Amino acid sequence: NQTWTSPTIVKLMDHFSCLDSCYYRAKHCLMCGSLSIEVRLLAAYIRI
Repeated sequence: NQTWTSPTIVKLMDHFSCLDSCYYRAKHCLMCGSLSIEVRLLAAYIRI
């Protein structure tokens, strides 16, 4: 979980749509898959 491997980045990109919905519906985010707070913060940073 600490190492950011290539597959991890690809999976993160796949979860972008889920993260967008996660801001509004937490349950939807859980359905897409459990994401650690670090990953969610990283995704929010990349979106900027």
